[in-house]
Amino acid sequence: MSSALEGESEPSTEEMERMMIQKAHELFELCDKEEKGFITKRDMQRLQTELPLSPDQLEAVFDSLDDDGNGFLTLQEFTDGFGGFLGLKNTPDMNETAESNEVFEAEDSDNLEEELMFNEVMSNIGYQFAGSDGVTIKALWSRLRKEDPDMLSHFEEFVTKVSTDIRKSQMDCDQLESVLKSKSTAHDEEVRKLYEEMEYQIKTEKEQILLEEKAKERQLRETMEKELSEKDRILQDLLQKHQEMENKLKKINMIEAETKQENEKLMKVSRLQAVFYGNMATFPVAGGKELETEVNGAGPGKAVFIQCDVRKEDEIKNVIERTVEDFEKIDCLVNNAGTHPPHMTIDNFSSDDFRDLLNTNLISYFCFAKYAMPYLRQTKGNIINCASLGAQIGQWGAVTYVASKGGIVAMTKALAIDEAKHGVRVNSISPGNIWTTLWERGVQDIADPEAAIEAGKNCQLMGKFGTTAEVAQAFLYLAAEASFCTGIDLVLSGGLELNLGNKN
Repeated sequence: MSSALEGESEPSTEEMERMMIQKAHELFELCDKEEKGFITKRDMQRLQTELPLSPDQLEAVFDSLDDDGNGFLTLQEFTDGFGGFLGLKNTPDMNETAESNEVFEAEDSDNLEEELMFNEVMSNIGYQFAGSDGVTIKALWSRLRKEDPDMLSHFEEFVTKVSTDIRKSQMDCDQLESVLKSKSTAHDEEVRKLYEEMEYQIKTEKEQILLEEKAKERQLRETMEKELSEKDRILQDLLQKHQEMENKLKKINMIEAETKQENEKLMKVSRLQAVFYGNMATFPVAGGKELETEVNGAGPGKAVFIQCDVRKEDEIKNVIERTVEDFEKIDCLVNNAGTHPPHMTIDNFSSDDFRDLLNTNLISYFCFAKYAMPYLRQTKGNIINCASLGAQIGQWGAVTYVASKGGIVAMTKALAIDEAKHGVRVNSISPGNIWTTLWERGVQDIADPEAAIEAGKNCQLMGKFGTTAEVAQAFLYLAAEASFCTGIDLVLSGGLELNLGNKN
């Protein structure tokens, strides 16, 4: 079994010969890239990448294959020599191949001989050709050599003459170029001299001009120094007067600042008058008149009491019209009218009770805002609606009251959106436990009023009721100072809604 496998793996002598011939042809083609039909020593060096031989060794191989010493190898010579180099001899198959190539090699030999002769003739006459001219001359020379040898000598003389003329023309051209270069150098020298003369002349004139300018500058400087001295004296006088004026101006500014502060205080009071300009639900006429007298007595500014039932739309319109008649404008509207029904569950409220409460607590706010809005847009004024903390956290037994106050907060935000484009601000305030007559009357019906009041105080983190003065400060802030606030609900609770205790 082993010997059978070895017999199959070793190639026969015929296969080796065919492989040698094929490889020799491949190497010859690698050397003869120009497809001349023969190779030289230089061409042989292209085998360095294919055979493990140095350049000197490749030259030695070439010399050993070049039996006739003509300096080139044909395909047959290279193939025969390559076989010997590999240790193989010619076989009948190789001889047959050689015979089949003899005709082509003979033609290649003739072409090579003719190529060498042509190159030698052209070299002797000193003619160099390239491109299509060289191909044409070579074709004519080959044709005359074969068909008319006598004419060939005349052709060679003609080519010699043409070559001589070309060389002579080239020499004339070189000589002309040399003359032109010499003239160019002379011209450049003349230009350089002329430039130097002009530069010297310009330099001289420049120096003269500089001397004249310096003299003028010296004279001008002396004149200007005298003028500056005089102006400096005048400036000192002006500075002294300026200092005196500044001192006077500082005094005037101080007076103006004090006046401005006083005016701002008066303006705030004036704006506050509009805040309380009548929309109380059941405010007694006598009490209203007393308040009017008290405010006017505290002055500055003017206060007017107008009786109005806020459940009646025509009386609301009358308040707006009277206000404009008295003050010619409206800067701020405060909707503060409202009431709180007794605490009870929804079972004890009727729908008519709810409608009446909405008319007082919510719809009246809508009507006042509606009829005051045209004037508020003119002054870019603002509206403050009084809501309740109950709108946010709810309240026992007060479903209708909480609903009315929640409507106020929602209406405030919606109205702020609509009127922002007119420059009108709309905000609301949600008070918590504020000590008012409403609270005071409410605790009178309880068995232990003092305990109820104490419990009310303890509902706030701050441990006390809010006061009407504190509420008024919040209204005044939104009315006169909170210029970047609109659509907000300002909570005044003392922390009532935080950290609440038991719910049951």
